[in-house]
Amino acid sequence: MGKERIIYRNWIVDLGYDPANPPDIFGGTVGYNQSLICAVDRAVNRLTADEADFIQRFYYQGQTYREIGQSTGRDTHNLEALHNRAVKRLRVILASSIQLPEAEKSAEEQTCPLCRHKHAAEINELISTRDKRETWRPIIRILKEKYNLRVSTPQLLIGHTRYHIKKEDA
Repeated sequence: MGKERIIYRNWIVDLGYDPANPPDIFGGTVGYNQSLICAVDRAVNRLTADEADFIQRFYYQGQTYREIGQSTGRDTHNLEALHNRAVKRLRVILASSIQLPEAEKSAEEQTCPLCRHKHAAEINELISTRDKRETWRPIIRILKEKYNLRVSTPQLLIGHTRYHIKKEDA
C-alpha cells in the first residue's frame, strides 16, 4: 500500500517510548507544553465540523486524502481546499492565543531586509509617509537609488508595513 504514514499520538508508543515521560538529552524527563496542546485542541474545536473532522483524520489518525475521500465521498481537490482552509483558520485562531517567545520574534524580524538595513528608521518613516492614493513605485525607486535596496514588488513593503511598522507604533 505504499509508504506508511506516521500516525500522531500513537506512533511513538509503537516505538517503545512513553509520550507522557519523554527522555531528555541529559537523562531526565521533559514534559510536553500542556498549554500549547490545550490551545491547539481548543482551536480545532472552533473549526467547522468538516474542517475539524478533516484535521482529526489527516493529522491525528494519519489518513491520506484518498482514504478520507473514500469514507466521506469527497474529491481529492475538494479535500485539498478543505485542508488549506482549515490550516489557515487554525493559524488565525492560534495566533491570538499563542505568543511567540521574544527570541523567535526577533529572529522573524531579522529576516526582513528592511528591518536589517542600517537606515531602517529612515525607511520606515519614508514608507509611513507615503500617500495611500499613490502606487509603491516612487518608494521602490527611492529605496533603490538612495538605500541600494532592490525591491521588485510592493508585497515586501506591504508586509513590512503590516507586520513590522505597526508593531513599533503599538
